[in-house]
Amino acid sequence: CGIGVAAEMRGMQVREPTPQGSRILNDWAYDVYVTGDPPQLVWTDRRKIHVMTGPYGGERERYTVLDHHSFYAERIVPSQDHGFYFLGLNHFEWWKEPRGGERLTQMPTERYPVPAWLHEDSSTTWTVDDDPVTGRFVSISEYYSHYAVIDRRTRQPTALGVLSSAFWPFWYFTAAPQRRVLYATSALDDGGLYELDLDTLSWTHRASNLYVYETELDKQQGLLWGVRSLTGEVVAVDTATYEMRHRLPVQFGLRGMDRDPDSGDVYVCSEIYGDIFRIDTRAVAVSHVGWCGRLCRSLYFDSPRRTLWVATSDGI
Repeated sequence: CGIGVAAEMRGMQVREPTPQGSRILNDWAYDVYVTGDPPQLVWTDRRKIHVMTGPYGGERERYTVLDHHSFYAERIVPSQDHGFYFLGLNHFEWWKEPRGGERLTQMPTERYPVPAWLHEDSSTTWTVDDDPVTGRFVSISEYYSHYAVIDRRTRQPTALGVLSSAFWPFWYFTAAPQRRVLYATSALDDGGLYELDLDTLSWTHRASNLYVYETELDKQQGLLWGVRSLTGEVVAVDTATYEMRHRLPVQFGLRGMDRDPDSGDVYVCSEIYGDIFRIDTRAVAVSHVGWCGRLCRSLYFDSPRRTLWVATSDGI
């Protein structure tokens, strides 16, 4: 399977994106995010955290933050309070949203040490989400599923544990603070769906054999939408019964997902092929949006400006 995927990717040719003129930068990008007012574009390339002013027009200025500290710069995760986390090797970094034309500060607004427990069997953390009610965030190691719940005020862990004994479960977290739960999904291992009670910090195994990676919560319909990378499907899991309500074939290698909170539509990309798709969650229908580039890993929907940003190896 791996050899087949590698051969398929090698045969893909660099070409102009569709819609034409949609590529803003030709830089290799792993993750992408828009922050601040006026907006600034933030992206990572596994080496540095890059920022550009004026992504929607006007004067553009590029700079980097966390210089000499951003080893293995990959994942940017929005926080519930409009800032964002950066998952580094030895720290969790958090930046507040800049206002009034301010730049992002060179060093993060807050820095939280990664507990040794998370590094016991893994050098990297995999995902994070937070709870604004208790002021805590939850993260998990890339390998062997060591998790930690950390108090942002004290910077100390309030709970440590192991969610699975599998080597590489491929976790994703989606917090639902209004429901007082966090959903954890595993794209490998047993394909499980777990719930963390955000008050008691107890875990409940709700389902197996879902094999869902990135997810987005649709509170109105009571659905957890997610991508199944290996089968190339977008699925919707009922958050009351934990059964699969919708199952839509899209394209092999799906990875990134984000949601338009106004329309409820979900956008996904194929890491292998670089195609972008929109899921109309009311009609339960799939439409092709365009092609953005190879190794399409991440999407970010800028809701106030009705714009979808895509990070690929061929550009943003």
